[in-house]
This record gives sequence, C-alpha cells and structure tokens, in this order.
Amino acid sequence: MEGGEINVLEGMMKKINNHKPILMYEIDDRKKRIFQEKMNKIDSFVSDIKSGGIGHKKILQLS
Repeated sequence: MEGGEINVLEGMMKKINNHKPILMYEIDDRKKRIFQEKMNKIDSFVSDIKSGGIGHKKILQLS
C-alpha cells in the first residue's frame, strides 16, 4: 500500500462508514518533506471522516 494509502482509504469508505472502526496507521519516510506531505494528507482525510463517528488516534508522530 506504500504511496497509495489515501486511495485505499477512499476505496474502503463504505465499510468504514458502516462499521466505524478505529483506524490505526503508520506514516514512514526518511525524507522529512515527503513524510510531512503523507502525514498531512492522511490527517486531513481522517479529520474529514472523524465527524461521522469514526475514531482514530495518532500514536506517534516523528519529525
């Protein structure tokens, strides 16, 4: 799923909305700029769906 995380999450929206799972995800990249871009995209996506009752917790953020 490397690099396609958002596409996978978007493709799972029906299941996510129906089952309201707790999402746990890892963001990893050695290049700080790319890491930040990935983190921002996923955080934005999760924030958008969080209002629908879906829980998430960012366990660790490395910078």
